[in-house]
Amino acid sequence: MSCLILAACANYSDFMAKPFVESLLKTGYNDDYKVFKWRHPAKHEWPVDTYRMHLCYEYLQKSGKKYETVILSDIRDVIFQKDPRGIQHSELDCYLEDDSMTIGKCPCNSQGFRESYGEEVLEKLKDKRISCSGVQIGTKEGIKYYLRSIIDEALRTGFRGFGVSQDIQNYLIHNNKLKCRLVENDQGDVYTVGHVPGIFIKEHVIYDRKGQVPYIVHQYDRHIAMLNDYGRENIRELLWHRLVRLLPV
Repeated sequence: MSCLILAACANYSDFMAKPFVESLLKTGYNDDYKVFKWRHPAKHEWPVDTYRMHLCYEYLQKSGKKYETVILSDIRDVIFQKDPRGIQHSELDCYLEDDSMTIGKCPCNSQGFRESYGEEVLEKLKDKRISCSGVQIGTKEGIKYYLRSIIDEALRTGFRGFGVSQDIQNYLIHNNKLKCRLVENDQGDVYTVGHVPGIFIKEHVIYDRKGQVPYIVHQYDRHIAMLNDYGRENIRELLWHRLVRLLPV
């Protein structure tokens, strides 16, 4: 039994994946990881975030290896601080963002829901917490179930917009159509810092609000201090690929 990490690097330079890969290997991780890399045409049938679900699902379907842990992850804005094999997970874990933010409060999430599911669905879910689609962890079967659920909903609705996997995940979770464990942001596993108003960094290590060192940090590029740590070699390239509001540290 072993661990597999799946990530996608479409239309990114090698530099964009460098913090992800280097921070992972620095933890001592020596199990399997697979990074799908391709040039994604603008007129592709599927947007990048949904198409990668197809790639990951097909890869797991064809793999005969019995992975105990499978981690699906974004690549550009994810770093590792501890060996992720130490994370204790259920069949399928999805991760909540900061408790200060809801779907309705967040401009990106509310706009995504409005465009994907309409104003009526947004109104019903506006006070729900945001579950980020950037990282999921589970067993091999649990992750296959997650991927199939996202793909099937995209096929059912015909959604083809970029970022729609985030809308689909939250729609399924908050309508009890996706069986998973929702893990709090300060649990010590995956720390999604985009909406955290200030992050504590000591000697290049991020700590959560409980003083723990999270295994995985997501959306680090929303904070200028972390950009200085991981993006100083080519900070312009990072910012060019994603224009973000840099929150105070």
